[in-house]
Amino acid sequence: WLQWLCTVAGWCSAGAVLYGSCHQQEVFSVADDARADTRTRFSAQYCDKGMPLVAHKVALAVMSAVNFCLASYSNRTYAPSSLSAPSDLAPLLKTISEVTSHALQRNNNLTALFLNTKLFSLLKLNSIVDNVESQVPTNDGNVTNNLPQVRQIVDASLIFSLLLKLVQPKNTDIQLGVSLLTLLSLKESLSILNELIKRLGFDYPRLEMVAEIGKSLCEIYSQVEMRARFEDMHKNARWGERFAEMNISFADYFGKHVAIFQNIFNVIVEHPNCSCSLLKDLCTDFNLSYTEAMLCFIRSLVSRGLPAPEDDLTITSSGWPAEQISQVTAGVEDKVLLREAFVKELSSVNSYHYDAIQFLLKQLAVLDQKESSEQDWHRGLEILQFLRTYERKSKPPSEELDEWNSKNPNSKSFPTIASKRLPFTELFEGSAKLVMKIIDGELDVLTIDSWLRCSDSLKLNQDQMCFVAVKNTVSRALVKKQYESNEPWQLTSCHSDLLKDVSVVISRIQHDKLAMACGQSVVKMLPHGADRVLCTHSCLLMARRWRDHSDTTEARDAVAKFTSEYQRLCAEQALHRHSLAPV
Repeated sequence: WLQWLCTVAGWCSAGAVLYGSCHQQEVFSVADDARADTRTRFSAQYCDKGMPLVAHKVALAVMSAVNFCLASYSNRTYAPSSLSAPSDLAPLLKTISEVTSHALQRNNNLTALFLNTKLFSLLKLNSIVDNVESQVPTNDGNVTNNLPQVRQIVDASLIFSLLLKLVQPKNTDIQLGVSLLTLLSLKESLSILNELIKRLGFDYPRLEMVAEIGKSLCEIYSQVEMRARFEDMHKNARWGERFAEMNISFADYFGKHVAIFQNIFNVIVEHPNCSCSLLKDLCTDFNLSYTEAMLCFIRSLVSRGLPAPEDDLTITSSGWPAEQISQVTAGVEDKVLLREAFVKELSSVNSYHYDAIQFLLKQLAVLDQKESSEQDWHRGLEILQFLRTYERKSKPPSEELDEWNSKNPNSKSFPTIASKRLPFTELFEGSAKLVMKIIDGELDVLTIDSWLRCSDSLKLNQDQMCFVAVKNTVSRALVKKQYESNEPWQLTSCHSDLLKDVSVVISRIQHDKLAMACGQSVVKMLPHGADRVLCTHSCLLMARRWRDHSDTTEARDAVAKFTSEYQRLCAEQALHRHSLAPV
């Protein structure tokens, strides 16, 4: 009784679903799939998208099935009754076959498959499948003699068409897909899945669903090796989808050698949504080097905070991702590789980007604690601290331009920020000669104190810096008026304040010979007259100090030279004062 009741109820339920897909007063019974009652579907997640069925065909088929159920059981014993003649089965087979063909024509493949399998179940339930081998109708209503044609609708092409519609990025009924494949042999099922994979190409969301169906199918048939292949496929499809969201072509890297596949790091790390967790997942799934991924990410973050070579750079770089880089750095376990990466970045970093340089120096100082190189990084930080508080005053020299062009051959122009900032890398790594060339224009009596405080970090000679500061100060003060050799003699001092400032700087030069040479260079730049006499006397005093400190022939010759020069200038000064000098 229960089995009979369930069979009748099943056909009634099937009729309700089928009738819901028919025309009712020239409109769909369900206008919107989103509002459809999932309890009346074959699948809660999938329904056919074909044209609506004709209502009277559906009603006739369902009534035939219900009448066959009722006729197949005795009201007294509730047991199956025998069929009196083949003609009892023919009407049912014919009507079901007609509705099945109608559903296929209207592109309702799942409906057709459902009807046919339900009919087959009904016949099997009544133990008459073996009796109807010679009484099976075809789709045109004729009777044929081959039992498999009762299930002829369940062929590979139909299952393939159904799965092609069933597999969607979202709401794929995995259970339904596996059920459809179990209607075929394992070999046919795997062939269909392989064809689906080829058809979908790089549609990764749908390929994920195909992989899920394949895994479930292989689990049913205990195909361990094949299941592992579908798991790999699901992994690849999942990453293909993630990369597609980042506008990265996974196909360009998948299936390549590991060394080539790791090149994908260079692409991923440039994306703004790249994160440590994403790289860790990628390295775990494909057995890649997580350390290499992190180092690549660090290089990208450092470069990401830098301006293009031809762009300007604000004095305070608010966009520098220091915190993010620190988080990435903490995830790198191999500190040796990390240090090598930082050293390389420090050499190639934009010399005017102080934020990046400061971060790299601090990281290297931490990594090299208690090492001899630690002092070098602290020296760099001292230089940087000075440069941050110093605003450039002169134009970049040709040597600085050459250094920039050699490091940035593709740059179209020199960065405008160089008008305000000095290049750190050249001052930190360059030779003393190059450093002096770059800072030459910055030295004068007003800035020399600041530069002298940084001289040890720059590894520069303080006497040489004072010499340049004096030369620049005097030349800039006198540049507005060029003095000719035949110009009138100046009886009074015109540059007393300048000479006082210069004498203070010259007094700081410890090397006696250099101090005297510095004074001599000032004498040559001064105009004829009182200022030159005064400056020559200072040179004579410095020559005597040199002789007192080292009684050498060169020092004694210098004293004699400046004594003679000073006496000559004093005589000329006296003659000009009394208007006795020759014209």
